[in-house]
Amino acid sequence: MPDLDGVEACRRIKAVPALTQIPIIVVTARSQKDFLQAAFDAGAEDYIRKPVESVELLARVKSAFRFKQESEARKSWEEEITKTINELDKTVSEMEALQQLIPICPTCRKSHPSKISEAALNEYAQSHPRMKFQSLMCSTCTT
Repeated sequence: MPDLDGVEACRRIKAVPALTQIPIIVVTARSQKDFLQAAFDAGAEDYIRKPVESVELLARVKSAFRFKQESEARKSWEEEITKTINELDKTVSEMEALQQLIPICPTCRKSHPSKISEAALNEYAQSHPRMKFQSLMCSTCTT
């Protein structure tokens, strides 16, 4: 390329957020290690020396495409795992809050309804409208 070398082109492509995940294979006649290192530092995933053999080019493009698909699948899986962990953390926090509301004897492990703070339990239920509780109509609501 007369006005721009491959390393700079690669650097510019990778600087655009929408293009950062596009795999770049440098095609070069140069063999200096410092050039290849600069290409990799700029974001290239692979390189091919000139003259280009079609079999090698096709194999490297397939490999880059397969790697990109695997990376995207791994990223999606990691995002799903992170979401699940966050949901589990929230659930554990909810359980801990409920555990603080229901007094249990440490010896016999029985609950003591007379010791439950009705105000605290009502406040918890009101502040968690999506929380599922056992349905029981109170005498005030049935009339």
